[in-house]
Amino acid sequence: TEEKEDQTLTLLRMTRLSPLAILLGKGTSRMLGALLLLAAQVPFTLLAVTLGGVSTAQVLRGYAVLGATLFLLCNLALLCSVVCRTPLRSAVWTGIHCTLAFVVLPFICIAAEFRNTAPYSFAPQSPWQHFALGTIEANPVYMLAMLLFESRTPVSVAKHVWVNLGAGAVCFLL
Repeated sequence: TEEKEDQTLTLLRMTRLSPLAILLGKGTSRMLGALLLLAAQVPFTLLAVTLGGVSTAQVLRGYAVLGATLFLLCNLALLCSVVCRTPLRSAVWTGIHCTLAFVVLPFICIAAEFRNTAPYSFAPQSPWQHFALGTIEANPVYMLAMLLFESRTPVSVAKHVWVNLGAGAVCFLL
């Protein structure tokens, strides 16, 4: 979007770089900068382990969730910046998609899940309930809350990480 707004996209295209190389150069550098900012916080968060109540595995799984979500958000923003003409419009569309994916859709799924579930039975029984449960588990707020309030059994974040990495890859490929 910035290249379109500054009218330098044609100059960038004259370098004979492929569109994939341009996207990797623009998107990956910013994503790596954000990941480095996230990684810089790990030692300070590990201080919570010494204070008690949090394990090292919980902290590392929490950062895996945040990293996968960051990958999805960076690639969603990259997709919106390719489609939109101005940075403001790109930011608005990214915000709308994030609100729909991380706020509205999980609430719809939670409402539908509890409405159609038999009392005291939380096992998904229909394809919609499997989709609803997957959508809820793919939400980073839900997963971080599950990590924070886990008891003796560890919470697996692999499904959340793979869903967000896959969705980010789809956004990048689009």
